[in-house]
Amino acid sequence: MAHLALLSLARDHQRAEYLADELSAETAGTEAAVSLFDAMLLAPVYLRVITHSAETAAPDRWPALVAETVTSRAAELLPRRQLSRRRTSMWDSHPQGGLRARVLELRPRREAALVLGENASTQIDRELAGHYRRLHGHVLGTRDFRPLAQAT
Repeated sequence: MAHLALLSLARDHQRAEYLADELSAETAGTEAAVSLFDAMLLAPVYLRVITHSAETAAPDRWPALVAETVTSRAAELLPRRQLSRRRTSMWDSHPQGGLRARVLELRPRREAALVLGENASTQIDRELAGHYRRLHGHVLGTRDFRPLAQAT
């Protein structure tokens, strides 16, 4: 009986996740919603790149480092997606990203309903800059920051 209750709760939770994914595709477009799941699959790689470059790369370089990583590690994405689709458990707090991306890809393609203008995007970047600086200090820990031009 408890097992059936758990399964029922898990299904309701998963339905809510898939509904949220559908809303994100309506708002940002299918391509952006799917790319978010791809980013989550590669998040450990991004974190390693940022952590290892923290001494020489300021936070304003992080987007470029992540973009370079995406380009250089693109071949890893498909196998990670496929593995993510296979690794499921009723104990997972969320459905696997690969499954969630696949569901969105199988639905009719949507264009973004909301597109940020340059001013809004710049303002968001400014608001996040302080958080990035604090995170940079946390990642550095006791290491010193030596921008790449000054690194020896």
